[in-house]
Amino acid sequence: MKLKNKAVVYHDYECQVSDDIKNEELTYHLEGLDMYLKPLGENNPRLNVLGRNSEKHYPNQIYVEAKGYVQGEQCAYLIHIDKETADVDSLNGLVTCLKRTFTHRNDYRVVIQEHLESGHSKVIEEITISCCDVEFPDEKHIQETIQEAVDGTYEINEFNLLPLGL
Repeated sequence: MKLKNKAVVYHDYECQVSDDIKNEELTYHLEGLDMYLKPLGENNPRLNVLGRNSEKHYPNQIYVEAKGYVQGEQCAYLIHIDKETADVDSLNGLVTCLKRTFTHRNDYRVVIQEHLESGHSKVIEEITISCCDVEFPDEKHIQETIQEAVDGTYEINEFNLLPLGL
């Protein structure tokens, strides 16, 4: 009997994996910088993650604005920092991460099914993946992320990406 593994992919709007990844990334960038980060406005989902140093005098200020896809998804940050002594990579990473507060949130639930020639099938695993490195991942990017997630455990012969909203 021939086996064929199929991955059925659903967009998961309730999952928080991409938010957890973003919070870890934000914390990583904050650790390497001597700065004061001031969230502006009250509509800020990252307030509980933002580490703050004392509000001592820093010679430079960087304004960062984050916008989402709907009217209520917007906030801003003011970074007080000394650009001369700051780690450039950490600062650039922080700014990028803050700009993406409301975007780059692509979580997917993947059901891996084993199909027999006889028409019988069974679910062999369910996993959650997150594609938060691109704003709008295409099919190829999602497939590559799934292959990385299963890491050779299964040879997936077919992908079935269901349209959004199903």
